[in-house]
Amino acid sequence: MGTILEGKGIYKGFGGLQALSNVNVKIEEKKITGLIGPNGAGKTTLFNILSGFIKPEKGKILFKDKEITREKPHDVVLLGLARSWQGLRLFENLTVLENIVMSLPTYKSENVAKIIFVPWSKNKAKLTRAMEILDLITIKDRAFTLIRDLSFAEQKLVAVARLLATDSEVLLLDEPVSGLDEKTVEKVVTPLLRELVMKNGKTICLVEHSIKLVFNMCDTVYCLNQGEIVAAGEPRQLSQDEKLKRAFFQIV
Repeated sequence: MGTILEGKGIYKGFGGLQALSNVNVKIEEKKITGLIGPNGAGKTTLFNILSGFIKPEKGKILFKDKEITREKPHDVVLLGLARSWQGLRLFENLTVLENIVMSLPTYKSENVAKIIFVPWSKNKAKLTRAMEILDLITIKDRAFTLIRDLSFAEQKLVAVARLLATDSEVLLLDEPVSGLDEKTVEKVVTPLLRELVMKNGKTICLVEHSIKLVFNMCDTVYCLNQGEIVAAGEPRQLSQDEKLKRAFFQIV
C-alpha cells in the first residue's frame, strides 16, 4: 500500500482571496485521512480540486500516479474517485432504492438501447447491487421508502450509499456526521466507515469539524488554516503538541 491520491503545490484564489497556497497532501491507500480547520480554511475548495469540480491555478493532482488535474468530474468518478457534499443532494420524491440505482455507473461498454428503453426496475444486476449497498449501510428495510419520509440520520446514510454506488476506490466525505447525534455517530457511522476500509478496501478522506471523530478514526490528519497546511501527522503525535492544541484545535 502507498499513496493513491496526491495534491502537489496547489494554489487557488477567488478574486483577491487566496483560498489555497502551496498545499501538499497525500492520501494513503486503504487508510482514513482527516482534514480539519476553521470555517474558511479552504477545506471544501481542496475537496473540489481533488475531485475535479474546480481547477487549481498552479499545482497538480495525481491519482494512482496519473495526473488528473484537468479531468472532468464525471471522468474522475469513472477513474475511481468520488466525493460527497455538505448538502445531501438526494431526490426527495424518489425512494431510497431509486436514489441508489441512479448513482450506479454506466460504462461505455453497456448497450445504449438497453440503457434507454429498459426500465431500471428490470435491470437485475443493478437492483442486486443497490440492495447489497443498502444492506451494507444497514437500511435495506427502507429501500422502498421515499427520501422525504426518512430521518435526517437515515438520509445521511443514503448519501453515503450513493457514493458507494459509484464503485469508487477513494471516497471524499464532506462533514459526514454534521447534524447527527453522538449515539448515531458511535453506533452507525463510525463502524460503517471502519468496515468500508477494513472489509471493502476503500480509501477515505474526510473533512470534519468533530475533532473527536477525526482523532479516533484517522490514520493521518492534515490541519488547514488560511489556505495553508500548518501541521500533518498521526493523531496521537498531533495531540501531544501543546502549541497546536492551544492555537489550532480549539478553533476548529
